[in-house]
Amino acid sequence: MNRVIVGIVCAVGVFSSASKALGEPYVVVPVAGRVDQAIDRNGIMYVTAGPSIVRYDLANLQFLPPFNIGGTLAGIDISPDGQTLAVADFDTTGTSSTLHLVDSQAGIDSPVSFSLSPGESGTYMAVWGGDSEILVSSRYSGSGWVPLRRYDTDSGTTQVVATIRQNSMLAASAGLTAIGVAEGNISSGPVSAYSVSGESIVATTNTNAFLVEIAADPLGHQFAVPSYLGVFIFDLTAPTFQFRTILSQSASSLSIGAVYSPISPHLFTADYDNSTALAGVKVYDTTSLTLSLDLDTYPIAWAGVRAFGNGRTRISQDGRWLGVSADSTVRVYDVSSITGTPYSAPEPVPATSTFWIWLTIFAVVTVACHHSGLRASTRTSTIFNLICQYKT
Repeated sequence: MNRVIVGIVCAVGVFSSASKALGEPYVVVPVAGRVDQAIDRNGIMYVTAGPSIVRYDLANLQFLPPFNIGGTLAGIDISPDGQTLAVADFDTTGTSSTLHLVDSQAGIDSPVSFSLSPGESGTYMAVWGGDSEILVSSRYSGSGWVPLRRYDTDSGTTQVVATIRQNSMLAASAGLTAIGVAEGNISSGPVSAYSVSGESIVATTNTNAFLVEIAADPLGHQFAVPSYLGVFIFDLTAPTFQFRTILSQSASSLSIGAVYSPISPHLFTADYDNSTALAGVKVYDTTSLTLSLDLDTYPIAWAGVRAFGNGRTRISQDGRWLGVSADSTVRVYDVSSITGTPYSAPEPVPATSTFWIWLTIFAVVTVACHHSGLRASTRTSTIFNLICQYKT
């Protein structure tokens, strides 16, 4: 049996003694070999680990059967409708790299192949930019540049939209208008913004720092970029980035993960601190860019200037669940008390209730007209007109 799968099975066995209920600050989900995680609006968390996508039901605090699709799975993202997982794969097959498109319910994989460019060695991160568009970054054998690909699931076509550094991280805005690109393994630390509608890079700047990660706010107007020098905050006014500030600016105490709430003005960061005193999960106000809350003080360990290590931070599509990677676990927080309850459309009124609604309206309007002192004939006309106006 694959060693990663063995580790996952062992983790399931010890889960009940290692976790906390969501009524408490967090729940710990152990996943041996975990790389990336994504959480849908139904509270199902998907974690890539070796050849498997481990699934965990946060509402019922239980593992679901994993999807074993093969490869060495990497970055993962969920389609806007929640039906399809886009999963990168570190492995290559012959002269091709792979993007996995996995049915989130049935686990059926419909892999897509890309012809390798010189030096390319597998896909790294994949994010949805709309109902049919996926942006994909790649790895490199050694140190070099790779294609940034746009894959259209409707037409099955692939377009190279830019050339970027290996191991670049991607993050889409919740509104799917923009995708941030943080280029990896280069000291100039390039940051770019990709326009989903324009299908192209619209702004680029250098941070002059090795980058870890990137996050985009819901509208694609603000970007947070964790690096070895701290978290760079940029405002996007295409075709330029405007520098705002740097958060947690210290090589001994810095954020190694970040994500914006999709529904509220909050930025969550996962912080490492050499003395552990300032470590943990933080919450910032995105307007003032000031620290609002220490959500947790867990001593997140340093894993180097790279993505997918400790501190990888993701949030669910509805803004309720925050997942932070730490060692061989994902720590998940219910942050609904911070972000607020997402809007949901009211339930339609059953047809059988219509009579009582109109009866109630008639009674209220009748009483109001009676107290107004209007004559009986005038009251009748007024009641009729008000009800007709309300109905239309």
